[in-house]
Amino acid sequence: MWRLIATIVLASQVALAAEGPPNLNAEPSCKAAADAAAMGSIGGGNVRDLASCMRDENEARDQLKKEWAQFTPSDQQRCTSETKTGGSPSYVELLVCLEMIRDAKNPSGSATPGGAAEPTGVRGRRGK
Repeated sequence: MWRLIATIVLASQVALAAEGPPNLNAEPSCKAAADAAAMGSIGGGNVRDLASCMRDENEARDQLKKEWAQFTPSDQQRCTSETKTGGSPSYVELLVCLEMIRDAKNPSGSATPGGAAEPTGVRGRRGK
């Protein structure tokens, strides 16, 4: 019985990796960020508009398409599930999740004096 379950899980993970990143509708998330900025609920230099947010989402989607196979199927599945849970999904959030797991697995990579891995890709753009 357990072999059957393990085989099904492995097959679904391999299928997920072969398909590439999921198709997400990031527009509601960007609209919410733009509305919050317009209403003044986001202070300081965090002013976002829909166009810049969607630009970041499209860049993250393109980067995910290029790098998807480098992430393990279990990490892909974990981050995809987390990204789709509780609110509007985001390619930026999916990419950051995958990069954080990858960086945590390889702490000896390029690290800053504080021990955190150097940011790559579009990490951190959501708040700019």
